[in-house]
Amino acid sequence: MPGFTATKESTLSTSNLTGRLARACARHRRLVVAGWALALLTSAALIAGLLGSALTTEDDFTGQPESQRAEQVLERSFPAAAGDGADETVIVSSETVDVSDTAFKHRLGTIATDLRGAGAEKVGRGPVADDGHSALLLVELRDDVAPIVERVIAANGDGGFRVLVVGEESIDADFSTGTDEDLARGEAFGLLLALIVLVLVFGTVVAAVVPIGVALTSIVVSLATIALIGQAYGLNFVVVNVLVMMGLAVGIDYSLFVLSRFRQERRAGRPIEDAVATAGATASRAVLFSGITVVLALVGMFLVPQTIFRSIAVGAIAVVLVSVLAALTLLPATLAMFGDRVERLRVPFAGRGRGGAGLWSRVMTGVLRRPRMSLVAGVAVLVALAVP
Repeated sequence: MPGFTATKESTLSTSNLTGRLARACARHRRLVVAGWALALLTSAALIAGLLGSALTTEDDFTGQPESQRAEQVLERSFPAAAGDGADETVIVSSETVDVSDTAFKHRLGTIATDLRGAGAEKVGRGPVADDGHSALLLVELRDDVAPIVERVIAANGDGGFRVLVVGEESIDADFSTGTDEDLARGEAFGLLLALIVLVLVFGTVVAAVVPIGVALTSIVVSLATIALIGQAYGLNFVVVNVLVMMGLAVGIDYSLFVLSRFRQERRAGRPIEDAVATAGATASRAVLFSGITVVLALVGMFLVPQTIFRSIAVGAIAVVLVSVLAALTLLPATLAMFGDRVERLRVPFAGRGRGGAGLWSRVMTGVLRRPRMSLVAGVAVLVALAVP
């Protein structure tokens, strides 16, 4: 039956759409890789120039749901009181100087002048604390809050006065900055963990790096895509977090399927191009249908009339589509270029040794020998992880 199987898969790889695409990419591998490299450079330029203006910290409804209409009724029925329209509130306080003192009044005036110079539309006096040692400045913004925050930081501590700022814009800016920092740390940790897992799965460093490279390429191109989309439709900054998270997940996952099948076909003795085509006709076909299923599921998020959900849907759909495209084109071309070099830098005791069972095959054999004990141990680990 091996001859029948080989003939069947050979026919599949020539008649199947994904198989024909994989073979074409393998034959024109330099052209395909060059095209993706050009897309990567173009995406980097688009991200640098457009991504900042495509993202916003605003969180609003995209339609007119009942809660939005109710809020509008409340605003019409109960107009904002004087000072409620301020975008930011600057708190000026001193432990030794009273608000009625000339020094305190002068300091308030100096800070107000600095804030106007930083781009504030209007700076007005606000309430005074009961103890007479704190006063508020109510700031209406013209543009970005960042210059206002910088002036407040510079003024804090000068002359013994404590100066702080609070407001929706500054809170959103702090939240955005914290999210970016967390994302950077999460990416570094996630990539390192993914690399370790892939090395254990494949047993070679080169084979482990290929899926990560494909995933990172998909993420960069997807970020450029949302940078362009964001010029027409404002996207919440959370789209970047979701896109990177989904990009690492699906990009590595899809590449792992195709690469595993390619290595299997090479071990069976198939030529490199035939191995790529067979992997394309089987694993890549599964990747295509998986990607379509994920996209269809994510489209349902557009039913929620809210900018955050819309942004999450746009980012996730973009990176899934690009990841599928990369798995169908870039990955076959890369495998054709590397060939058997994906087996280089072998790691001892990981992956599949020559002529022997792989690490995970040995693990599965042990699990099947003691299914009840393995089930209990697995459930115990999951419960322990879920407790926090």
